[in-house]
Amino acid sequence: IAAIHNKAGAVVGFAKVVHDITERKKSERRLREQALILDMATDAVFIRDSEDRITYWNQGAEKLYGWNKVETLGHVTHTILKTQFPQPLGDINAELLTTGHWSGELIHTRRDDSLVNVASSWTLQRDESSKSTSVLEVNHDITARKQTEERLNVVVRRLGLATDALQAGIWDWDVRTNDIVWDERMYQIYGIPNGTPVDYG
Repeated sequence: IAAIHNKAGAVVGFAKVVHDITERKKSERRLREQALILDMATDAVFIRDSEDRITYWNQGAEKLYGWNKVETLGHVTHTILKTQFPQPLGDINAELLTTGHWSGELIHTRRDDSLVNVASSWTLQRDESSKSTSVLEVNHDITARKQTEERLNVVVRRLGLATDALQAGIWDWDVRTNDIVWDERMYQIYGIPNGTPVDYG
């Protein structure tokens, strides 16, 4: 409210300016609702601005990485998480700007300095009114899966060394379908051309 004065300085009335903030309130409510939904996600979800500073950090990220929301806001995500990329970050950002999306596997460092492997998905968000950009990043913990894969690879390598040393062949037989698969050594042992169908029936 502003007072209106005459030439003598006396107040002769008041002016009131009213702004309709209905749409703004609706937008704020939608943002709060979206934030609540993101907080319910079990995966780590955060939003970073065009300079990679964290502007949103959900409860899933708190549980996975060990930092709470207050501690992370404003920090550069790749610095606080000590991100290890599968390719140069410049190449990743170029793909993100071109396609609006990037996905791959990353290695992050938790607050306790332990490492976590994540399947990461980035989505570029553009604000046409301000020309600014932000990135929604969703990270799913695949550490256990990667450890299992590594153990399996070790077993396979050891088996390969053992069969080489023994000059032994390996074969698989699916008794349900009667499908048989021989490795190259099995064909050599039996003097059969490589790839010839084998039937134990």
